[in-house]
Amino acid sequence: MRKGLIAFVVLAAAVFALAATVASGGPAVSSAKDKNAKIKVTARQSADAVAKQVYQQVSSGKSGLASPGNLCAIAVIPGPAGSFNIRFGVFNTTAGNTLDDLIVDSFFALGGNALLHESVFATAPPPGGTLAVEYPNGVSGKGPAVLSFTGFDSLESVAFNTDPDTYDNPAFGATVLDMDDTRLEAVFSNGLRCAGRLVFNAAFNASIATLTQTSP
Repeated sequence: MRKGLIAFVVLAAAVFALAATVASGGPAVSSAKDKNAKIKVTARQSADAVAKQVYQQVSSGKSGLASPGNLCAIAVIPGPAGSFNIRFGVFNTTAGNTLDDLIVDSFFALGGNALLHESVFATAPPPGGTLAVEYPNGVSGKGPAVLSFTGFDSLESVAFNTDPDTYDNPAFGATVLDMDDTRLEAVFSNGLRCAGRLVFNAAFNASIATLTQTSP
């Protein structure tokens, strides 16, 4: 069922992408001016370190942002709010469950005007595991990003950048604040399903999503 769900999401996104490509006369190409796609290695490394610090504070329970009892994962995009570095740090907070798949859906981001994820890049897999970009992969994305993992165990993390654009502007420069209301859905190996939405937190200077159990 899990693979069927992921396959359905990928297929739906691919169909949408094909229709949009035909309508526009060809595949979209990221502009050299797209600020989300021009992130230096040092900026990514700095973001990863900050994301880990935020995760440690949020997961401790002292921040009041998450209840440890039903918390499954924490996602962090470090700020500031106007940053174009859309660098996700995702942390598995479960006790003994492997995180297998992640869907990042920004349809309600940008104040409800929607963002798509044109590409996923600069990926960092879990220690001893793998990270695969299921969608968009080899195409210009027209919807959510879908990632799959192996060996993404408890208390481990992954990181990746995305290039969020609007449906009419493949060179749109989305900010960290624009990502508010992005929904993340996580699928775990034991059948656990969890979800949460990104919200920029000024106290942490980061956008944070606490993914909590939705099923079973």
